[in-house]
Amino acid sequence: MTMTLFMTELRRALHRRLVWVLVGLALAGIAVTGVLVFIATGGTRAASGTDSIDPARMTDWWRPDIPDGVVLLPGIMLFLGALIGGASVVGAEWRSGGVTTVLTWAPRRRALLLARLGAAGLLAGLISLALQLLYLAALVPSVAIHGTAAGADGTYLAGLLAVLLRISVVSAVAAVLGGAIANIGRATVAALGVVWGWVLIGESLVRVVRPGLARWLLSENVGRVVVYQADDNMSFARPGWLALVTLLAYTTVAVVGAVALFSRRDVLTA
Repeated sequence: MTMTLFMTELRRALHRRLVWVLVGLALAGIAVTGVLVFIATGGTRAASGTDSIDPARMTDWWRPDIPDGVVLLPGIMLFLGALIGGASVVGAEWRSGGVTTVLTWAPRRRALLLARLGAAGLLAGLISLALQLLYLAALVPSVAIHGTAAGADGTYLAGLLAVLLRISVVSAVAAVLGGAIANIGRATVAALGVVWGWVLIGESLVRVVRPGLARWLLSENVGRVVVYQADDNMSFARPGWLALVTLLAYTTVAVVGAVALFSRRDVLTA
């Protein structure tokens, strides 16, 4: 029953229109970026060893020495997209009245919500990884014709793949977190409002009033998971694994709260 419920929620998530709108926008952005980079790099060949980031230089796709790279901005966009997608997968069910309908054949509320959040997280992680690979594939012609792959040995490619996987994990966490908050607030906008309100306003205030607490902030830990190794640009030292554990702890609290509330909530009057 549990696996059947999980597979059903996977299919329901894949039928959510906003999910495909987000994927479509990402694919359009990838195509446009690939063309623009190819045109922009057509006049000169990329040289290795320079400080500026050049997408036609494969070793600039990820620069652990800065740390920065071509994959960083798309990683941020994927985190935002996963947050919106996860919130929509769960929150839209309240708006459409689908929660009441589903509970008529799957009355185990805890199992239902966990399956729904798990489906959102798994899809977000897989979609994130696929989009990142497509994004880098769109840059290959620029590297092959206008740039260079010098220095992109097996060690470098392994490190690059590790970054892509970490971004995918962060995307999965964002989808689950967004879905949990959306279920608590019974709306997609609830998750977006809470997360964005906290990141843009709450965390900014914390950095000013209590900078010593910055290591516990959501955005700082997301950045630390992606970067993973030491970063001199950050005001504190924090292992990547500890940042990941922190994100998982925050998400677990949100999921536990959502499950507890959902188990007692009167969905007929929601």
